[in-house]
Amino acid sequence: MSRVAVATVWVVLALAAREGFTAPAPTDAIRAAWSELDAAWAARDLERMVRLFADEAVFAFPPGDYRLDGKPAIRAHFAAQFPKQSPALRHVTEVGHIRPVGDGLYAVDAGVRVVRTADDGAELSVLRAFAVFALMRAREQGWELLEVRAFRLPDEPEAR
Repeated sequence: MSRVAVATVWVVLALAAREGFTAPAPTDAIRAAWSELDAAWAARDLERMVRLFADEAVFAFPPGDYRLDGKPAIRAHFAAQFPKQSPALRHVTEVGHIRPVGDGLYAVDAGVRVVRTADDGAELSVLRAFAVFALMRAREQGWELLEVRAFRLPDEPEAR
């Protein structure tokens, strides 16, 4: 690398540091955490899923008052729900916007669908759909969910 190129890199780095430059959101890692959540839900693997939540996590379903405070409440909720669910149901998340909102904190907007699938994995129907807002933070083992708000969307009319 030429001296001019090295000098240019140093100037850019110095200006970025002086201007309070922050690195872009680690979108691939955050999307991977949501994929892990989908896989854990599909496998009905309670411990694998709960590991993705912070100890103090909140999982809420506005506009009502249904709210799970802390990892034990989240674990208890899904421990009761998973045995009731058909193995043909899948949890499908589409992560939208990811935005830094504080030191190591990221806001995530996503859509989640609970879908019924055929034996070959093809989607047959959407059972429920949610608009989701989440607050996530990095930890040594990956990303964790601090707060999740899942807003149920109106059911789509069936095609005739």
